[in-house]
Amino acid sequence: MRTKKFMFKQLLTVVAVLFLANACADYDVIEGQGDYASLNQLIIGGETAPSPKYDAVVSLHQTARGGNAVYILPFCSGTLIADDVVLTAAHCLNVAKKPGDVQTMAPSKLVIRVGINPATEPFFDGVYDVAETKIHEGYDPINLFNDIALLRLAAPVTTATPIPALPAGEGFTPTDVNNNIPLDFAGFGQDENGDHGVRLHVIHELGGLGCSVAGCPDGGDPDTMISYTNLIGPCFGDSGGPAFIDRGTVTYVGGITSYGDSKCEVYGVSTRVDAYETWIDDFVAGTTPDPDPDPAPGCGDGFCDSAGGETCDNCADDCLIVHPVKGVLACCGNGVCEKREDAASCSVDCLP
Repeated sequence: MRTKKFMFKQLLTVVAVLFLANACADYDVIEGQGDYASLNQLIIGGETAPSPKYDAVVSLHQTARGGNAVYILPFCSGTLIADDVVLTAAHCLNVAKKPGDVQTMAPSKLVIRVGINPATEPFFDGVYDVAETKIHEGYDPINLFNDIALLRLAAPVTTATPIPALPAGEGFTPTDVNNNIPLDFAGFGQDENGDHGVRLHVIHELGGLGCSVAGCPDGGDPDTMISYTNLIGPCFGDSGGPAFIDRGTVTYVGGITSYGDSKCEVYGVSTRVDAYETWIDDFVAGTTPDPDPDPAPGCGDGFCDSAGGETCDNCADDCLIVHPVKGVLACCGNGVCEKREDAASCSVDCLP
């Protein structure tokens, strides 16, 4: 988890280097976490997350020496949502040095691991190389909007069952807040004994949409965030890990651990997974939108002429309603007066 304005980073001293003759991908193992590590603390009030339910919760490990070595302690957490796709937080993969900039970590800079404790288990039994890394295009590293990212693995995981991402149709509502629905947080933060990298979980109530619980510095974005008080819950080192939610008999990844107060004692915020259904589905399917569709006649005049064939795909400048921080908010010209539209911003959809 991050604090709202910055991530604690520490460059840990390499204590020892262990060579494993049977290591997959010819990696050496390095004690510590590496320079991408967040300051680790525990999942407050947590306990060991056993198999098989939590096997989809994976640890992210930094590589070193040109990809020939890997740090044994994880720097972030994630969740397997398909047999070759991991969902995590954007701030886990942002390696930009300048505040406010975004630079996506290269796939060769990390591996993921399936398992409970990388320090006590045969480490390489659960290690998978990463083939692709993707941070959401609207990610704002200062305000932590759109704090969501995806990893594609070089090979499918066969030892864990993926947990599906929460679809929009099952998304969070004010009723969930009123009913104090339980969320099951998991991640690889430090435990109460000071041991790093053990998979822990804790069940805690949903507190609000956006950043709306006591102690929040601002309201956040109710459309893309959920919040909770942090008497128990995730903390540093659990970044990117899931908040599981049950809908009927199905368990979904409902949230991604994002940020909170600096001591993890007051509030915490997770990214709402249901807000990104299309973006996630496109990545899982291996498809991306056409970056340069042929523009419609008249495109660029500031008016979304749906009758003339203009759409959000072929005339984004006229038809997309975009916030400078939050990114795309609505699609004008689709015949639906959406939440972010009104008669002034999209008369073609919102006027009778």
